[in-house]
Amino acid sequence: MRIGIHTGEVIAGITGTNIVRYDIYGSDVSIAEKMESNGFEGRINVSEDARKLIEEHAPDKYCFEYNQVVKYEAAGVEKDSWFISPNSN
Repeated sequence: MRIGIHTGEVIAGITGTNIVRYDIYGSDVSIAEKMESNGFEGRINVSEDARKLIEEHAPDKYCFEYNQVVKYEAAGVEKDSWFISPNSN
């Protein structure tokens, strides 16, 4: 399993009439998907935006290891990505 996390703005809504589904939309959802697909099995890959938010709200709880630049060409966006793991200290 791979997990990708990104922080940003989304639009949410209910779709369907017979089978109602809650869904979220937006380029930030697609960036989170890119974080997942550019990660590795058994690892959590987060964007620079998510890393900053996590460090702000949970300082010293997690370690970050740089992964790579992830490109989302549809929005013309490039984001640094990081693997996250619990801090062993």
